[in-house]
Amino acid sequence: MNINLVSITPNSEQAAELAHQILINLGNDNTTIDTGPLIESILQSQNWATIGNSGSATTLVRFSVKKEEIYLFDVHVFEKKNAGTGAALIGLIKQLAKLLGKRYIRLRCKVDSRACAFYRRLGFEEQGREADLLRFQFEVCRENGSE
Repeated sequence: MNINLVSITPNSEQAAELAHQILINLGNDNTTIDTGPLIESILQSQNWATIGNSGSATTLVRFSVKKEEIYLFDVHVFEKKNAGTGAALIGLIKQLAKLLGKRYIRLRCKVDSRACAFYRRLGFEEQGREADLLRFQFEVCRENGSE
């Protein structure tokens, strides 16, 4: 799959627009929500996006590179859901983890989210539960065939 991938370091205005798109993607376009924490999180995380023909982001993945892992904050598909772009982005994150010598990719996902099935399909295993969140982990070294 060919995707137009860009690494973005948004300014405050761009982060606010991404936060707005994320809220709409989550089914919450209520503008009375304080988006400040989400905007700050976007500004402090690493962000990769796919760009559509119109020049706007079609998919966004936010992550942080930690000592032994890459932590995924979220993956958002804004257009053409089920087109494979989200899975392609996760594939690129797996490659990044391998290149950086990271052992795991970890994330949390709401228990009732359709995304849980998406992560399971991509090889993530459930590691436990915290309130309404499931913890998932992908072991990079297992896929690499090494210890």
